[in-house]
Amino acid sequence: MSLRNLIILLSLMLGAMSGCNIHSDNLVYFKASDSTGKSVSKEFNSLPKALSFSREKSDWRHKTISLKKGNYFISNTINLNNEDSGLKIEGENKNDVHLFGGRKITNWEKGNSNFWIASLPKVKSGEWFFRSLMINGKYVERSRYPENGYFKHESVFNGRWMSTVKGGWEVAPTEAELTQMKFNENDIKEDFDINSAELTVFHEWDETLVGIKSIDFENHVLTTSIKTGHPFGAFSANKYVIWNTLKGMTKPGQWYLNKEKGELVYWPLPNDDMETIEVVAPVLDNVFKIEDAKNITIRNLSIHSANTPMKIGSFAAKLFDGAVSLNNSQSCTFENLNVSAVTGWGLKLFGEEITVKNCNIHNVGAGGIYVIGNNAVIENNLIHDVGNIYYSAIALYVGVTDPNAKDEWEYGKNKTNALISHNEIKNAPYVGIGIGGRNHTIEYNKISNVMQKLADGSGIYATFCKNLLMYGNYISDLPIDKQRSISAYYLDELCDSSTVANNISYKISTPLHCHMTNDNTIKNNYFIAERPIKITLPKCKRISFENNIFISDVSVRFVHKNGIAHLNGNLFDVPEDQIFESENSRDEELIKLSLNRSNRISKSMVEINDSKAVLKKESPAWSMGIKPLDSLQVGLVKKNNMLFRE
Repeated sequence: MSLRNLIILLSLMLGAMSGCNIHSDNLVYFKASDSTGKSVSKEFNSLPKALSFSREKSDWRHKTISLKKGNYFISNTINLNNEDSGLKIEGENKNDVHLFGGRKITNWEKGNSNFWIASLPKVKSGEWFFRSLMINGKYVERSRYPENGYFKHESVFNGRWMSTVKGGWEVAPTEAELTQMKFNENDIKEDFDINSAELTVFHEWDETLVGIKSIDFENHVLTTSIKTGHPFGAFSANKYVIWNTLKGMTKPGQWYLNKEKGELVYWPLPNDDMETIEVVAPVLDNVFKIEDAKNITIRNLSIHSANTPMKIGSFAAKLFDGAVSLNNSQSCTFENLNVSAVTGWGLKLFGEEITVKNCNIHNVGAGGIYVIGNNAVIENNLIHDVGNIYYSAIALYVGVTDPNAKDEWEYGKNKTNALISHNEIKNAPYVGIGIGGRNHTIEYNKISNVMQKLADGSGIYATFCKNLLMYGNYISDLPIDKQRSISAYYLDELCDSSTVANNISYKISTPLHCHMTNDNTIKNNYFIAERPIKITLPKCKRISFENNIFISDVSVRFVHKNGIAHLNGNLFDVPEDQIFESENSRDEELIKLSLNRSNRISKSMVEINDSKAVLKKESPAWSMGIKPLDSLQVGLVKKNNMLFRE
C-alpha cells in the first residue's frame, strides 16, 4: 500500500470513530458561561465530542461550538434535540469550514477510452446509490441521454383533472397507467442498461424520477420500479430523459454509477489530475437534523453532499428532505450558510419563528429553502441553479399548497405571517417563489431565468392563500413559448383577498395569471413586454385593477374579463389602441375593450434601469396618481454578510 493510500485509510478510520473525518489541524472549540457565570473554553478533536460535553452541562448558558478552518467529513448525521436548545454551532471564519455528508472516492484506475473507474463494493451489493457528485468543490452532472432535448413516449392518458382543490383525477389512474410507458423503438435498444438507468418523466407542472423494473422490447413497453406521480401521457405531456447510462456519457465532466459492476465511471475534464482530484459522493440524507429544539443557531458553514431515496417527490419535490432538516422546533436561526452539491433540498424547515438569512444555496438537486411555520423570516438569500435532479422543485417554498397531502396539509394549513424579503433567485427549472397560507408578505425579491423546464408556473406562485401581500418584486427573463403556461405572478386556487402592488414584470408576455381566485387587488404594477401582453383570469371573481401601467409593442388582452370587478386609473402604452378582451387564450374572437374615462391610452415614458422603473417628468402617470418605482431596492442588500465562495 502506498503512503498516500495509507494516510487516507487512517483518516477514514479516525472519522468512523469520531463521527467526523478531520485533519489534525482541525479543532472544535466549546465556549459557554458556566453555572457561576464564568466564561469557559474547551478544545475537542471532533464535533460529536463537543456536543456530548455540551449536553452534560445542561445548566450552562450561551453555549457555542466553533469549528476551526477545514474540511469535516461527517460519518453520522449531526442530530440536535431539546438537550441542545440554546446552542450555537458556527464556523470560526466564513468560507473556511466545510461539512460533507459524504465520503471521498480515491481508488481511481484508468479504464477504456476516456474514462476512469473507481470500484465501489457497496454499490454492487445494493447498500449504496447516489445521484449527485462533487468534484473539486463543484457539482457535476451525471450522464444524460439524449445529451440535449428530450425523448417522447407514446403513452396516452385521457383522464380528467378536476383541480387540486377537488382532489385531482376524476377517476383514479390504474397501476398500469402509473408504471407502464410505451416508448419509440428507436429510443431504447436492447443494449439498454436496465439496472443502472433512471428516467425523469414530465407531467406538465411536475415530474417523477423512476428506476426501471423491466422492458418488453417486442411491444416497446417499459415498466418502472415505482409508480409515477401522474399517469404517462397525462396533460398531453410525453417528454422523458434517461439518466445514468454509459450511452449518456457524451462529454467530459460527466459520470455514471454502474450498479451491476459497482463502479463509478468518470470522464475527466481537460484540467483534471486524477492523482489529486477530490471526488465526494453523498452517503447521508441529512448533515444536520434538528427535532424538538428551541433557539438553535447554525451559521458560517458550508454544507455539501447529502443524498435522497428513490420515491415520488410530489408537487414541488416537497417530499424530499434537506441537507439541513428541522422539525417541530422553535426560534431557530440559519445564517451565512453556503449549501451546494446536495441531492435534495438545501434547507427543509418545519417550525415556529424560523429565520433564514444571508445564505447562498446553489447547485442542489431539489429546491433551495422550504419553510413551514408561523412567523418565519426568509431574507437576503441567494438561491440559484437549483432543481438539477428534481425539475419540479420550487427554489424558495413557504407554506403548504396541496390539501391532498394530508400530513403536511394538517400541519401547515393555518400557518401565518411569513416574511420573504430581499432574496435573489435565478436559474431554476420551475417556480421561483411558491407560497401557501395566510397573512404572508413577499417583498423586494429579484427573480430571473426561472421556469426553464416545466410549465404552468411563474416567478412567484401563490395558492390556498388569504391576505397575501406581494409588494415591490422584480421578475424578468422568463421563457417565451406560446405552448407553455408561464407568468410572472400567479394567483392560483383559493388565493383570495390578496394584494399585488408595486411590482415589475419585464419582458414577460403573461405578467399576471389568476385562476379560481376572488377579491384580489392588482395595484400600481408595471407590466412591460415587447410581445402581446395577456392578463388571464379563468374562474375568477372580483379582481380589481387600479393604477397599473401596461406597456406592449403589440397589444394588451384581458382573458376572461368577467372576473374583473374594477378597471380604473390604468395607463396603457400600446400602438393604435390595441386593447382587447376574449373568452379564451387563443388568438381568435378578440373584442375591443371599452375603457372608462379613468383609464388612459398614451406613451408611458417609462425606462427600466437596474431593476427599477423610472418615470420621466412628462409621463402622464404622474397626473393619474400612479406611483414611480424608481427607488425599489430589490434582491440582495447585504452581500458582504453572505458566503459567496462557490
